Amino acid sequence: MTQTRLVSIRLPVDLIALIEHEAHARDTSPAQVIRHALRVGLTPLAEPEDDPLPVALPEMRALQEALDQAQGWIDLQIRLRSAGLVLRAGGADQRLGLHEWPSDRFMIALEEIGPSLGELVLRYRAPFPGRPPEAKGASPSRSESAQTPMISRRFMLPPLRPAA
Repeated sequence: MTQTRLVSIRLPVDLIALIEHEAHARDTSPAQVIRHALRVGLTPLAEPEDDPLPVALPEMRALQEALDQAQGWIDLQIRLRSAGLVLRAGGADQRLGLHEWPSDRFMIALEEIGPSLGELVLRYRAPFPGRPPEAKGASPSRSESAQTPMISRRFMLPPLRPAA
């Protein structure tokens, strides 16, 4: 398995629009488009045909449509289940995992192919259902605070691709 690391960079708005357009045209994620462009651009002997963007699976199309059209967490889960998919929060990091429905077999972490839990929490203005809410006024233990990602109020997430 290839190790990955989260990287944050500032890009001009017009370049972000081009990336989103290319991702939509190829029915893949913007992250895949960027990884492909970097591989082709930085590998001296690479030919564009050597590293094609992955072909979108029907599940990917269903996932993208559900993410584009859902108005909230419950709506998203209903749309995903109708396509044979479901989201589950799991592990110590509480990342969302995409699972097969109804077998509940883990497929991939959602943030590897789409939005992160934080982006969806901001979009739906609610925590992921089933996660225990943090008690108001209670300060998390030292180990919990080290694991809990903090989102700066100054940081503005770019809008997700508008629904088609």
